[in-house]
Amino acid sequence: MYDIVVSTRRIGWHHDAAGVAPVWNDGFIGEPISLTDDVDGLIAAELVTEVIDVEPLFVIDHDPMKSLPQGLSHPQANVTASQIAALHETDSPNETLKGSLVLNHVDVHLLLVRDDRIFLARRINTGYMDGQWNLPSGKLEDGEDLVAAVMREAHEEVGLELERSAMRLATVVHKHAPDGPARVGTFFLATRWVGEPRNAEPHKCSEVGWFPVDELPADVVPYSRVGIGQWLRSESFGLLDWPQPVATH
Repeated sequence: MYDIVVSTRRIGWHHDAAGVAPVWNDGFIGEPISLTDDVDGLIAAELVTEVIDVEPLFVIDHDPMKSLPQGLSHPQANVTASQIAALHETDSPNETLKGSLVLNHVDVHLLLVRDDRIFLARRINTGYMDGQWNLPSGKLEDGEDLVAAVMREAHEEVGLELERSAMRLATVVHKHAPDGPARVGTFFLATRWVGEPRNAEPHKCSEVGWFPVDELPADVVPYSRVGIGQWLRSESFGLLDWPQPVATH
């Protein structure tokens, strides 16, 4: 079984019974292959589940984990064979590769504001903060830029077709996750739209509504609440749930 894919682009992870597979950033030497290419009889794309934007250079068999293929190096990240092997001993890949690689998921959130009221949707059947109000939102997908992602989420979740020129980056929230990779949340304000937002995903949303921006419901998902607050205060960036930094002198 092949476990490690080395990429010229972004970072992702693949989890399977054998362990956690890192996908590294650029800096490797080799001939590029496609994820759909047959590698020694194995389609690599079937194994990699969370890669964002991949043009892999190597696929490494997980059996000979104690040595790296000849010519494989990363002058920027300084990842060693022992660190790779350690990935199979831990559920915390970020901790294993601390100081070498950092993985953060990227989210997009949509701010629809009209007459000082903001559009929210109540989550159901998602496994995350179900029963609470949330901004229309989702994850950045393979091949998307941030604006394309938030436009897609607007169509999927609230039935709006937004124009790229109408999207404005309002703020960014860097959210700590104690049990997994941190998240970078981008919040886009739609300056105009045609039509009325609606519940386009009733299997994931029980109701929608407009609320005063300065009187949000008590049960708003903290991720959304923090982003809305930063936008109202014209703050371009903020942190959520990170441990208190230790003061240095």
